[in-house]
Amino acid sequence: MDIGLTLPRTGPLATICGLRTVAIAAEQAGYASLWASDRILVRADRTSSARLRDDTTLDPIVSLTAAAAVTERIGVATKTLLAPLYSPVLLGRAAATLDRLSDSRFTLGLALESSAAEHAAVGVAPGDHQCRIEQMLEVMARVWRDEIVEIETTREVVAPSTIALKPRARRIPIVLGGRGDADLERVARRGDGWLARGVPIVDIAERWSVVTRIAEAYARDVQRLRLVVDAEVLIGDDHGWRNDFVGTVEAVRVDIERAREAGADELILDLNGSASSVGHLLDLAAELTDGVEVTV
Repeated sequence: MDIGLTLPRTGPLATICGLRTVAIAAEQAGYASLWASDRILVRADRTSSARLRDDTTLDPIVSLTAAAAVTERIGVATKTLLAPLYSPVLLGRAAATLDRLSDSRFTLGLALESSAAEHAAVGVAPGDHQCRIEQMLEVMARVWRDEIVEIETTREVVAPSTIALKPRARRIPIVLGGRGDADLERVARRGDGWLARGVPIVDIAERWSVVTRIAEAYARDVQRLRLVVDAEVLIGDDHGWRNDFVGTVEAVRVDIERAREAGADELILDLNGSASSVGHLLDLAAELTDGVEVTV
């Protein structure tokens, strides 16, 4: 099982110095990947003023570009990019650019968890997210692959045109989030992996078996599909009960091992909620993986 790290994204950790330090240290330590989250806004009536000051979320593509610029081997990936808020043509261009600048180290992770407030803020009408993600995947596939791009959806019309910027392989690996039946079917049919985020560890193996079974029916090579588990870690006293990846360091290490046993190919440590500094984040990552059977 590979281990990835979520880049600093909030509060005093979310600086260019913090990004550079984590990116360089993660590569030197042998971690597999760096991930960046996406969140556009947090409504003022749902959080305190102090939380508002500390909940700044850096743009994920820009953050990963900064990380790629100071590294050579480690993968860079978006985690839960809020797909319905983006134009697939512009997102396809940004992804192809990062693919080129990172020497094909980029993976595009997409999710559907955008809020009505975020749709209103960016001027994109909410709609059928399941339909929209299918449209986006098809548009980006053609933008990346075809010499002459021509496509029409309910939102885009691309007249026969050349879009010269292509990823080096004419495609970019895509991991998809979601836990519903339609989400898992899409992973099996179109994705390169499933990002299990917010899914109880006890349910992951069963949900993943659904993906692999459907993928086999589509005659896909299931050995090439990746199960990626997102671990949002909160270190503290578990008070006798706890959610996955919440509790003492030893308890979280147990959960990491449980994720490996559930079949995870990669686990993303998100320590933004636990680390008080960049140094603390790196030390905590090392402590959590010490003695655990992982590939780092």
